[in-house]
Amino acid sequence: MKTTKFLAILIILLLFLTACTKSEKQTEDAFTIKMSGESEHWRIENYVSKITDTQSEFGNGKIYYIGQEKLKQNTAINFFSIEFRLGNEKVVYRKSITADTIDFPQDLKDADLTQNITLDEKSHFDRDIVEKTYAIVKWSVSNGEEHTEKINLHKINDIGGIKDVDYPV
Repeated sequence: MKTTKFLAILIILLLFLTACTKSEKQTEDAFTIKMSGESEHWRIENYVSKITDTQSEFGNGKIYYIGQEKLKQNTAINFFSIEFRLGNEKVVYRKSITADTIDFPQDLKDADLTQNITLDEKSHFDRDIVEKTYAIVKWSVSNGEEHTEKINLHKINDIGGIKDVDYPV
């Protein structure tokens, strides 16, 4: 009788430990990374990548013009595009604006350039690929001059697990 109780308790304990181990494995594959970076003319802050077992979210960042010349006084920008790519070259976000004159930052907000993007596909992205995210910013001015800059994003915060982290936009 004592052996039966001991075996029953041992089996229950093993089942419990197995369930805990499986739960930890799911949590290890889920992560949230907050990134920032800058180029000669642009700075991106607080870009967030959140990867879980069921979805991949990218966005919530802000982009700022940091060039020495002032946009509104010296030039009129009439085309602007931004594209975010993971380290494996997969495009996770692409948006562009064309206008006679683009008003910064209001037109960026109106065009949802800083919105959060959730990919429908269930493919999993490894942490090292996500940590190599970069943005390509293109813009042209009214005289036809075109510019392209690459902004490598760098991890500024790494939150393990599947915690839901809210960063104000």
